[in-house]
Amino acid sequence: SDKATFVVQNVNDNDESHVPRWADTLGVIKQFCAAATHLAVHLENEMDGVFTSQNRLQYNEL
Repeated sequence: SDKATFVVQNVNDNDESHVPRWADTLGVIKQFCAAATHLAVHLENEMDGVFTSQNRLQYNEL
């Protein structure tokens, strides 16, 4: 499987404040790259992602 890692600022294990920030990030990604839009659609539809203590979203496409 392919893995893409996105850096997300100021995210804690129990912090819900990343939700609007991540939505804004997806909006920016979509404007720049069709391939990233494809990934963003997978993220939005499946949300098979885990926020780690390193403040990153790691996504594995199944």
